[in-house]
Amino acid sequence: MIFHKDSKLLVDDLSANSVHSVITDPPYGMEFMGLDWDKVLPDRSIWKACFEVMCPGAFLLAFGHTRLYHRLGCDLEDEGFEIKDCLCWGYASGYPHSYNISKAIDQKHGAEREVIGKRVHPTLRNAPNVKSNAYHADTLISDEEMESWDITAPATDDAKKWDGWGTQLKTAWEPIVMAQKPLEGTYIENVLKYKVGGLNIDECRLPYKNEDDMKRLASFEHFAGKNYGDDKYFSANSGNKKQCNIHPLGRWPANLVWMEPMFAQYDHIFMIPKPSKKEKGQKNTHETVKPIELMERLIRLVTPLPSVVGEDVLVLDPFMGSGTTGIAARNLGRKFYGYEKNKASYVIAKRRLQAKVKFFDMFAR
Repeated sequence: MIFHKDSKLLVDDLSANSVHSVITDPPYGMEFMGLDWDKVLPDRSIWKACFEVMCPGAFLLAFGHTRLYHRLGCDLEDEGFEIKDCLCWGYASGYPHSYNISKAIDQKHGAEREVIGKRVHPTLRNAPNVKSNAYHADTLISDEEMESWDITAPATDDAKKWDGWGTQLKTAWEPIVMAQKPLEGTYIENVLKYKVGGLNIDECRLPYKNEDDMKRLASFEHFAGKNYGDDKYFSANSGNKKQCNIHPLGRWPANLVWMEPMFAQYDHIFMIPKPSKKEKGQKNTHETVKPIELMERLIRLVTPLPSVVGEDVLVLDPFMGSGTTGIAARNLGRKFYGYEKNKASYVIAKRRLQAKVKFFDMFAR
């Protein structure tokens, strides 16, 4: 069920202690691309409303920005949540919004820089036909599109001293704050009553790449000699090797989620690529679409299978955007409640969600 209204009002539609998880990608408060909806962090009254309708022990997973996720965490704590962890969704394909200090110094002095070459962003596969935002370039212009950029040399002595200096690193990961509504009683009491409170470890284990990968984990060649470690997890055999009690389903899930194959294969971290144009769907102009697979993984981690607990499992997204959380919930057989006050985003979400399953629309005319 999706709603075109402010999520502050979600308590009008949901009863207390009825939501099994909140998974959302709220505004980061960074004014991304000059967009009005991203100017400030969410009003705390929205987190208060979420807290009221969530079951005790239910998890809230909210994406944030590396510079402001601490404020997001503080807002959640102030509304009663406990911060349990911070997940990292990593990607190497971000780009730096960096200020070229050397070039700015020359501009301040009114000095003209010599053009010594051209630069085309290395990810452009067909440079003559693909345009990319000028954030990638050695330029102070950030709102133009161009195929190549001038490479210039410092003109003044001051600029030469600061050649190669910038102001920001490239963004390569996004934090996901893991918050939890306090338990009612013990873990066991809470899980049996409300069907939430734990993490579905086995459902989210990282599968072994192949049989050899599994064998490599099973045998630790460098633990010969002394009996290091906990005997519950390691034991010595006659060959002076340590054997790790590995799980047949895969490695224990980590709080780090990579999307780049190089890192994922090396560190055996769950890999999730950014969404393709096909996945986003036609006419999806939303600026910060998340991958469906990523949202599915998060839902699996913090909610049980409806068939296992014998009841509907409800996932709430108070900042629905283009509806990715809803699609993931639908794919996994969970019920979904989504709220989006931006009309354009609501229409996109409605279209994507209705692609295969008709959703009740309380504002249908």
